[in-house]
Amino acid sequence: MTTSPAIAPNSFAQLTTLSTCDPRVVSDSLKKHGALVIRAATSLSDFEGLSDQLMTPMVHHSTSTTIERDVVNADGTTSTVNKGMDYIPLHREGSYAPGCPDMLMLYCVRPADAGGETTLCDGVELLNSLPSHIRDFVDEAIVKWSWSATPERWMATLGVDSKDAAVAKLDQIKLRLPSWEKLDASFNGDVLDGVFQTRCVIPTKWGNHRSFCNSLLIYHYRAATAFYPKHSYTPAMGDGSAFPPDLLEEIAGYAKTMTRSVYWNENDILLFDNSRYMHGRTGFTDTQRRILVRMGHAKAEKPLIRISEYDPELVDEIVRFRRETYANSGRDPGQLDDWCSDDFDRTATHVVMYNDEEKIIGVVRIIDGEKWTIEDYYDYDYDKLNGVEFGRLAISKPSHNGKRVLSELIKAACRYCEARGKTHFYGFVIARLRRELQRLGVPFEVFSPALAPMGEDSFLVRFRVDELIRF
Repeated sequence: MTTSPAIAPNSFAQLTTLSTCDPRVVSDSLKKHGALVIRAATSLSDFEGLSDQLMTPMVHHSTSTTIERDVVNADGTTSTVNKGMDYIPLHREGSYAPGCPDMLMLYCVRPADAGGETTLCDGVELLNSLPSHIRDFVDEAIVKWSWSATPERWMATLGVDSKDAAVAKLDQIKLRLPSWEKLDASFNGDVLDGVFQTRCVIPTKWGNHRSFCNSLLIYHYRAATAFYPKHSYTPAMGDGSAFPPDLLEEIAGYAKTMTRSVYWNENDILLFDNSRYMHGRTGFTDTQRRILVRMGHAKAEKPLIRISEYDPELVDEIVRFRRETYANSGRDPGQLDDWCSDDFDRTATHVVMYNDEEKIIGVVRIIDGEKWTIEDYYDYDYDKLNGVEFGRLAISKPSHNGKRVLSELIKAACRYCEARGKTHFYGFVIARLRRELQRLGVPFEVFSPALAPMGEDSFLVRFRVDELIRF
């Protein structure tokens, strides 16, 4: 791997450049850097082959006609980039709808003789560069995108051919939405009208960084054209008001100073994390410029873990999962209702692990704040400034895809706590789990004699976050 001037000389950093299409090397580099260029004399077949190994390609709704893009392969997953030769402001691909692609891959068949560079802006670095008053505002900002999709668009996007099938597909999509997203959609005749709610600042696909990555800049700074149906997608704040134009102007100014221009060579491949990097392009006049694109969702290499604040639908799903796993655990059935659900679920953070079919296989709850459940069972001087409570651990299988479910779940929870300055966590462990942790050599401290808060001998223990992450 090398770094080379694939970007403008006056840019603030160089873009990582690879000379190999090895999918493992490419994947690791993408996760680490968020964006990279491959210069390895690749062909279109190499490009599509690599993308098939890294992601599940999706069909972009704009390929349903030839107005905005041209399809160039049989299944519609490879197409030209947006037509036209105008400047395109920074944006996150598909951020106005659920199922936003995890990554984009671009392939250069022929660069423009002048201009036509693809531009990139790191949303993590942009957010960190903003003045505190703007950063605080966007951190809390909710964005609602209102849109209408004609039959050819919703059929292409959902992969269905009827309204009934579309409704069923939308119901499935709603169940898989992360906690910060919400979708309301219904048919008006044959047109699908929707309101998609998301956050202005989102977590990145890899690394769980906070990122200003959305499509507010393109909406406000690109004029409608034949290739850009601007008014089909209208953003508003959570309360229905417009995003403050003065703040957006300041953000655009900071973004301009941090935007990299990628200079294309024939056969280059550009990849980037669509939750971290916004992209755009500079204007050009060369009609022979040809850049192709594929986009999709990263293929899972390990169980999917999501960290969610209060989401009523998710909590209902978690409670059902707890009930099933508890009922099959051989524990006291008289404690089932108390253990499966309580009012703390409304204020807690949940760390949830899913299998490849998006079914929950493990969950643990994190409680931070003044009131903890364990206080009702054992009087102790809890360090609530630096610690949290872990509880309601439920696991349906010991391992998945070669990964220990308990280990992956707890490590994800610990990294979440570490990022928020928490150094340890408290919780009750049943006697059987205590013995298993001791057998594995997991470091922890015991602070209580055997108690029975849920009808089974348990012990109050404390774990250090850094020790568990290293373990």
